[in-house]
Amino acid sequence: MRRDKRDVGESSPIVKCAAVVLRGNSVLLVRKRGTTDLISPGGKLERGESHVACLGRELDEELGVSLVSATYFGAYDDVSIFDRSMMITLFVYMCDIVGDPVPRSEIEAVEWVPVTCSPGDGSTFQSRVIPDIARMRGQC
Repeated sequence: MRRDKRDVGESSPIVKCAAVVLRGNSVLLVRKRGTTDLISPGGKLERGESHVACLGRELDEELGVSLVSATYFGAYDDVSIFDRSMMITLFVYMCDIVGDPVPRSEIEAVEWVPVTCSPGDGSTFQSRVIPDIARMRGQC
């Protein structure tokens, strides 16, 4: 379902960093405890933290993996899937990791989903980022 940005207040957007972790033709998504929506691994920046440092910290805390490299993919503005009154700016990076992702901290589940050209329902990652990854890989 597309969210309507016109329904959002004028507050500053929440800035988040998101990791694209690929395995073959699948991308890693996570589900936070107590929610049903799949989202990208990553999270909010801490004061003074770089995007790459944020990704490294979040991947370690949430999934127990180490970040090897991160390459900027793009920025996405959208309405938060968890709070429709808030805008988010999602800075997305293609990431290489070491280790097998396992749910930790506030993450309840990990899921590998196919990279497809069709926008999925749900998070910005599913509806916009995954189709952009498919286009970048020449799948569309």
